[in-house]
Amino acid sequence: MNAEQKKIVSSLCKTDIAVMFFSLAWVLFFAGKIFIDPANLLHLYKLKDQHIELKRLNEQISTENKKFDHEIHLLESDERYITKTAREEYGFIRADEIIVEIPKEADTN
Repeated sequence: MNAEQKKIVSSLCKTDIAVMFFSLAWVLFFAGKIFIDPANLLHLYKLKDQHIELKRLNEQISTENKKFDHEIHLLESDERYITKTAREEYGFIRADEIIVEIPKEADTN
């Protein structure tokens, strides 16, 4: 390798080092801006709290869905449950039954 070639290689190496240095500087600058900036940290904490609340709500809704799935299964397959639900929630009666309403006594105190 002659002197001119060594000079070109040396120049390229310095250019590559400079490009890598400035690239690293930009990455560090933006990482610092994102993770160290107090406004961003506050936003991250709020998002974390929101995430926890959404997970809790999701678990609550999943539990409710399981109850509804169980009730759907009973309504599709259990004749006694259907009869009980119709009587309690909708006031259904059998053909041979009579509803008698007893008035509540008023308090005399």
